Amino acid sequence: MVDRRYTQTSQSSRGGRAASLVIVALLLTLLIAASSAGATTLKEKFTRGSLPKGGLTVGNYYDLGPVATWGTAPYVLWTSGSMPAGMGVNEAGELAGVPAEAGTYRFTIHARDNAGQVGSLRYTLKVALAFRPLSIGTPVLYAGAWGAASEVVSGGSGWYSFSAKKVPPGMTVLTNGAEGGIEGVPTKAGSYTVTLVATDDVTGAKGDVRIRIRVSG
Repeated sequence: MVDRRYTQTSQSSRGGRAASLVIVALLLTLLIAASSAGATTLKEKFTRGSLPKGGLTVGNYYDLGPVATWGTAPYVLWTSGSMPAGMGVNEAGELAGVPAEAGTYRFTIHARDNAGQVGSLRYTLKVALAFRPLSIGTPVLYAGAWGAASEVVSGGSGWYSFSAKKVPPGMTVLTNGAEGGIEGVPTKAGSYTVTLVATDDVTGAKGDVRIRIRVSG
């Protein structure tokens, strides 16, 4: 003979456990939703600042503006990836500094505000080699006489290759370590704007400068 009271009690216990599991599952769902809401990505509210046309150059100071302008201050900022040496995020939350070495850098700036909201912003910065002129003003050369115009490049490995565009007839590219330019015997008088391009033989970083030359007859 089956004890009906035992059967009813067992069914009630199973029903109670099932209801408890449903409640636990609902609580977990609410907790996960709340956690996701607290970690809302606010990438669209980052500001990238205005990057100089043509990229950055070694040795110059740049202030690319504030990174985070959303949420509640103060912010916790950190970076990942490869950032140019000499640059960083300062206490004001601005990406600024003086890049020390040419190259292409890819990095991400992360931020978390006082309310726990987080965001990130990816950067790709190209830093060009810097040039220092060896002559002041516009070099004056003379047709039929040997002459040269050169500049010294910095911000790289020390091993460079040079090329030039719009070289005066009779002249060729000069390469002497970190010094590059043009040299030779110009054959035609006139005014020339030579574009000198330096390439770092180790890193592949580049830089260019315009040299204005006047060849007198």
